Amino acid sequence: MQLTRTISLRFAGVGFLGSLLLLWCSLGGCCSVDRPDGTGFIPTGENGGGSADLKDTDIDLESRTLPTIPAGTVIGKAAPEGWTHLILFATPTLTKEALAEAPRTAAEYARMFKFTLLARTKKVGTTYRLDTLARGFAVNLAGKETVINSKKTMGARMGLFGNKILTENEKHFEADVRQVARTTTMVMFDAQAVMRQGTEHVKMVNRHAILVDPTTGKVSTFVWLLSKSSDSYDFADKAMQLLPENMREARMLSVDRNKFVLGIPSPDAFALWRIPQGKTIAYSEDLKKVAASKELKREDIVTMEKALLAAASAAEKK
Repeated sequence: MQLTRTISLRFAGVGFLGSLLLLWCSLGGCCSVDRPDGTGFIPTGENGGGSADLKDTDIDLESRTLPTIPAGTVIGKAAPEGWTHLILFATPTLTKEALAEAPRTAAEYARMFKFTLLARTKKVGTTYRLDTLARGFAVNLAGKETVINSKKTMGARMGLFGNKILTENEKHFEADVRQVARTTTMVMFDAQAVMRQGTEHVKMVNRHAILVDPTTGKVSTFVWLLSKSSDSYDFADKAMQLLPENMREARMLSVDRNKFVLGIPSPDAFALWRIPQGKTIAYSEDLKKVAASKELKREDIVTMEKALLAAASAAEKK
């Protein structure tokens, strides 16, 4: 009897942990990775996000992970010391519908880790560069939102499954959130994600572009949603989003109860309701030609960066 109970508890624990991992996979976008086959400058090392190896005319089209924010970095209302811009601080949030569908403990873990993006610009002569774009997960540590990682948790209290969830999420993030283009003034990355479309949960791509105006030093962050087929991407929305500075997002989650089997969710049981919201920016004619490209080329990036800078400038004047 005791053995049966022990086995049952272990099975329940594995199923619960699996559901939490899949929940977090929906935040980071744990679908199959699509890596573009482009040509361009390829600096040494796996990590992207840095401009030290790039010359002014270089374009890196190699698929890379984003660098990580050092553990112990405290996130406040603006960029922490050593950084110039807080790009995004996203807190996973369950809708009323999702709260009714998901286990209570899963809801608690879902809110625990906040996805964070930081940038650092620097001025070289009279020109600004985007020196680094880095990512991490923050937790509430003694009342302060502090970046941790699975190897350096800073003493954070994460409960029975927290460290395992963080470890697995880091692995999935490295696989499915990839830098796809880099210049001295822009980083573009794709996050494979499950999105809610109508009543369905669908595998899609959240494309992000973070760029600095080389003349003024102003940093702009654009996000847009792409649908995917076996060999191409297409626009899923009529417009993109220009995010505000120091963006704090409630990252809303959807739960589909029909995708649970014996209490264990399928990979698409959880989904994001939408991409981060800011100022709606219509696609220019130039962006319509290149912003949904799956296999990016050097000329696509040149066109895209120029068009995004123009869009950011126009939005600032309104």
